[in-house]
Amino acid sequence: MIRLLYLAIFSLLLSCGSKTSKPKTTTPTTPTPSQQKNPVPAGPAHPSITPEIMQDVFQRAESLDFIFYDLPISMNVDTKGGVQQLLSFVSTTPTPKSLNCKPTGRLSFQSQGEFILEADFHLGDGCYYYTFMEDNKPIYSNMITEQGITYFKNMLANLPKTAPKQ
Repeated sequence: MIRLLYLAIFSLLLSCGSKTSKPKTTTPTTPTPSQQKNPVPAGPAHPSITPEIMQDVFQRAESLDFIFYDLPISMNVDTKGGVQQLLSFVSTTPTPKSLNCKPTGRLSFQSQGEFILEADFHLGDGCYYYTFMEDNKPIYSNMITEQGITYFKNMLANLPKTAPKQ
């Protein structure tokens, strides 16, 4: 029952932001060194994910799983439009080395029951970015767009902070 409630909240959030037909790409504001926990020399942490990979996932992905590392829930997006909306939150800006924050969770994009792309998502403390993984190792890293930051902040504000009592 609780899981259905979370799914309903998440679906509502997705439907609120899905009125545009074309994904908007904006460049997020990079936090200043004073906003970051461990500033290190500038430069990208990893290369930006390629447009070819993004296009492939955009066309093929049918569902998406959210797995939160420190929250007692997981969520699923099972509409192509919802998956494409979440892909539109990937900025073309690579993540600077100066951002090295703990991941909030993992996104797993699926096509025909197979994982085709996985990414850790990092949210909060001036850190809003994705680290794309292959064989559980980081290979690409991109900032989250301003629209994506707003989406994730709204989503997190509506999630429970502790496990529900049974």
